[in-house]
Parts: sequence; C-alpha cells; structure tokens
Amino acid sequence: MKDTARRGVKIHKVFSTLGWVFLWALIVINAVLLVKGVDLLRFPQTISNLEAARQGAFTLVRYYEKYATNLGLEKNPYIRDALAKFKFEVDQGISTEEIGRALSYHGRNVLDVLDRELENRRREAIIQIINQDPIVQQVSGKATVTIIKRDDGILEIIDQGNILSTKTKDELKQSKLIQGLSAELIEVEIVMGKAVLLSPRTIVDRMKLLRGEADNTRANLQDIQRNAGYAELTGTGIIIKVYDAKDGISKDQIVQEKDIRDIVNELYVAGATGLEVGGERLIAVTPIKAIDDTITVNYVPINRNPVTIKATGAPTILISSLDLIRNTLEPWGIVFEIEIVESLTLSAFRGRR
Repeated sequence: MKDTARRGVKIHKVFSTLGWVFLWALIVINAVLLVKGVDLLRFPQTISNLEAARQGAFTLVRYYEKYATNLGLEKNPYIRDALAKFKFEVDQGISTEEIGRALSYHGRNVLDVLDRELENRRREAIIQIINQDPIVQQVSGKATVTIIKRDDGILEIIDQGNILSTKTKDELKQSKLIQGLSAELIEVEIVMGKAVLLSPRTIVDRMKLLRGEADNTRANLQDIQRNAGYAELTGTGIIIKVYDAKDGISKDQIVQEKDIRDIVNELYVAGATGLEVGGERLIAVTPIKAIDDTITVNYVPINRNPVTIKATGAPTILISSLDLIRNTLEPWGIVFEIEIVESLTLSAFRGRR
C-alpha cells in the first residue's frame, strides 16, 4: 500500500499541472506563429505557419501520450481513442484555424477522458481495498458503505453495519490516490462478500458527460454549417480569376455561366471543402444562371471580368482539377489567374436577396 500511496501522490502532482501545461502550450504555439509572422524568428528551414502550428500541436499530443503512460493508462481504450482523434484532426487540419480548433476541442477532450479514467481508477482502488477485508468476505447478506469527501478534502466513511475493519478504513482514508476523488459521494454495496459500486456515476459525473456530449454536438454542428456553407469557413485554398478574351466578341470568347458551373463541379470533385463565386457562398442548391449579359449566383448578380472564384482545400489538387477546363477555354483567349492562399476565408451563405 505504500507503493500505491507514493504512486497516488505522483499522479496527483502530475495531473494538477496538466491544465497549466496545456495553456502554456497554446501560448507558445501562438507566440511562435506571431514572431515568425513578423520575421523576427527565422527557422533553419523555413516552414509555413500551418506546419509550425501542426508541429506544435503534435508536441502536445506526445506530451499527453507520455502523461497517460505515467498514469499507467496508456492501454486504456478510451484514452487511446481520444488521442487518436486528436492526432487525426491535427494531421488533417488545412489551416492554422483548424489546428486551433483541434487544440481547443480535442485537446480538452483528451484531458476530460484522462480525468474520467483516473477517477474510475480511484473507484476501482476503493473496491479493491474493501474486497481485501476478511470481514467483508464473510458477509452473507447485504450492506452499504458510503464514502463522503468533505470540503476540506478529508474522507468520511459511513459504515452503519460495522462491516469494515479499522485497518480497511485507515487504508481508504490514507490512500493519496483515493483522496484525489472528484466525486463528493461514493456508495458501495456489499452483497454476499463482494463489494460493488452502487452509484458509479454521481450528479457531477452526469453533468460532465452531458457537457462533453453537448460540446461534441456543437462542434459537429459547426463543422456541418461550415461545410454546408451556412457559416464562415477558413482554410488553405486558391483564388481563381477568370477573364473574357481581350476584345472578345464571340460567345466562345466570353466567360459563360456554364463555364463557371464546370469550374465549380471540377473543384467539388477534387475535394473542395467550400466554394464562393463572386462573393456568394455556394450551398447545395445554389443556382448559377445567366440573364442576358448578367451572371447571377444565388439570384444575385456578380461582377464579371474577372469572375472571382474562391475554393478551400488542397491547393495543388484543386489546381490540377482545372487543367481540362483551362485547355478548353484558353485557346479562345479566356484568361485564368490562380493564386494559392494559405489562409482563405469564405463568407457564409447570406440567403437569397
């Protein structure tokens, strides 16, 4: 039990500093990006802000992995799943904003899972200590033991049936691991010589669970809104400007609505996460039409010469997807200008006006 106590102290100290480490990690990442942005810090091999943010986030991932190992929870399936999701979101982020969201949401989720699983380990320790009591093993009926964590952190054990021995009560009170309980009340039922948790989840636990589910739903909703066009979307992407042929007079020398639809379709097939044409965010039912010499998007007239199209996604893939269209239109004098933008923000769909 001495080893258990020493391990409990170590776990308590490590966990108490984790929140500060997470906060400082975010501060350091932001500071590096800011300093690099004003060219005050030069890396031996220049990397983009996106890669700097990604590397910083992976540093935090590795810290969490080491921390879980120190707790002896590296094989815990819930922790491994949370870390895997964190790493995936960091790896798939296409902008510093997405990396920041991964740090904010999935990073905190890892902390919540670590907290929850450490709390479960404390409860398991309670059951283990009680089940080792010879008196408990001889109980033939039912009995209940209540453990209350007072405001001063001291554990109070209510054992109305006098089931637990003095030694067991002392072990429960002196365990540093158990003293770290977050729950204010734990009830243990002893049935036929075996202790089990009567109420494994307290009101506080349920609130944490519901908060996590609400955060997850909110994050998923925001992702859906961004991808569907109903919220701003920021990420790496390209800006395309398409011009009519100089002094063009024939229909083939003028950018037509069908040309824009072809460009948009190719970009979607190439994996564009969002599109904006002439300042209008595209949604699933966006119409691109022509009325005389006017092109409308979402029934709103857009500027021509150039027609400006913004797309978020992997720039090289998006650009490659336009090769066929460019080879078809450029012989007629139509001009394409394409710019790669590391942080491109698409406006939200504003409705039909």
